[in-house]
Amino acid sequence: MSGLAASTGEQTGKTAEMESSSRRRSLWGDAIRRLMRNKAAVVSIAYIALVLFVAIFAPLLTPYHYEDQDLTNVYQSPSREHLLGTDQYGRDVLSLLMYGARVSMTVGILAQVIILGIGVPIGAISGYLGGTVDTLLMRAVDIMYAFPSLLFVILVMTYII
Repeated sequence: MSGLAASTGEQTGKTAEMESSSRRRSLWGDAIRRLMRNKAAVVSIAYIALVLFVAIFAPLLTPYHYEDQDLTNVYQSPSREHLLGTDQYGRDVLSLLMYGARVSMTVGILAQVIILGIGVPIGAISGYLGGTVDTLLMRAVDIMYAFPSLLFVILVMTYII
């Protein structure tokens, strides 16, 4: 009987230990730990952070303003003055790329905000009402996915212009 009590006590101790260790680990902590184990994800996050940093601080980091033209230095190859060379108007290509990162990151972030602004309400309505409304909304979304993106953009631009 004492052996049974001892093993039950050990199990209870292990269960309590497992519960306390699971309480210490949060869902976010576990997700970050798993993310950090993935080398490709870490490299990708570092690259996106670098591009975002360059995009935000482009005015401070660029050696020249992106609009500055120097017609005496057109199509110049990379040098100390122009690390990536110049274009047909004598503009510094590095400066153009840094300022272009601002536009690219803005478009990317704005697109995700718009998608969230449209998708979350549709999903919330569909989930809350369910039934026929859910089916109709999901079929409308399926129809939108069936259209090629380029065709949809052409149709929208035709309507707008």
